[in-house]
Amino acid sequence: MRESRRNRRGGFTLVELMVVIAIIAILIGLLLPAVQKVRAAANRAKCSNNMRQIGLACLNFETSNGGLPRGGEHIWTDGAGTLHKVQDLQSLYTLILPFIEQQTLAEAYDLRFRYNQTPGNITASGGTPPIFYCPENPLVGDRPDGKRDSQGFGCVDYSPLPYSQLDATGTSVGTTFWPTSLTGKAYPTAFYKDFGTGTDGFVNPAKTWQLDQSLNTVGNAPIDALYGLPTIADITDGTSNSMMIIEDVGQNEKMLQIGVSDVNPNSYIDPVLNVASKHWRWANPDVASGQSKKINSAKAATYTNPDPTDGCAWANHDCGPNSEMFSFHGNGAHAVFADGHVQFIRESVSKAVLRALATRADGKNEAAPDL
Repeated sequence: MRESRRNRRGGFTLVELMVVIAIIAILIGLLLPAVQKVRAAANRAKCSNNMRQIGLACLNFETSNGGLPRGGEHIWTDGAGTLHKVQDLQSLYTLILPFIEQQTLAEAYDLRFRYNQTPGNITASGGTPPIFYCPENPLVGDRPDGKRDSQGFGCVDYSPLPYSQLDATGTSVGTTFWPTSLTGKAYPTAFYKDFGTGTDGFVNPAKTWQLDQSLNTVGNAPIDALYGLPTIADITDGTSNSMMIIEDVGQNEKMLQIGVSDVNPNSYIDPVLNVASKHWRWANPDVASGQSKKINSAKAATYTNPDPTDGCAWANHDCGPNSEMFSFHGNGAHAVFADGHVQFIRESVSKAVLRALATRADGKNEAAPDL
């Protein structure tokens, strides 16, 4: 009988087991938020490092070529004095491939032709350099394999900043453009052509003029992707005060939807296919994003449902993560500056300060205590 009593005392009662399980559940509940915070901090650090590597690549490009890479878009004034926003021949990311340890992609790419113009360029544009992707991206599932679109072109979570449309008060001015550290010079007028509004109804009538890529052939390529590079000397506000690349996390093809996007959204013509340009692709110069909104605008929107405050949905161009400064890190987003340093800028920063940080030569003091 003593032996039987000893055996009974060696086990747990049902009540004791329930207490232990409850304690474990409480501990897990306390631990999970801490784990999530650690994971978020690690993702934020990784994202910052990605941008730092892109910034250093731009500076190494400048050392080799005497100018920073063109930002992907520029402003051209036609003979009648009308301003046009025009894509460069190549994306900034294409130009810096040799400087981000992507020599294989660089050698496969022909800078004389657009990213979707030749079989070789199309294949190279399907590459997925690791530093192009922010690990904190809840929209990653909206890309078929997390990194490419449905046609196999690689996407990217960071946008070059080719100009600002914010005036000194922080008001968006749609017809005026202030240059940034990546704004390249306009090409000779003979290199431009009006391609029309395309066949899919998405092209903005103000964005039909593009460089005429058909002028470039294997034997003669007058449109040089390295023409009119922006220089360090152009940045009179100081390289540490002038943004080059901004976070724009999650861009994907759901951001151009029939029946949801505006009748004429802010889309360029694709001069190769005669349809709206697919701006989420890293090799497309249209991946560049002019600045016109606050950081993390339309946070409460979806692709189809407008943000109740900002009044737009993500299928509208220049809304939320669709071609504006946006991240999922919480209360701000990263930017890499023309001296190579990366800054996390809080979304509470005013648009007037953002304009000062974006422009390269407005003569203001861009330093702000709330960054």
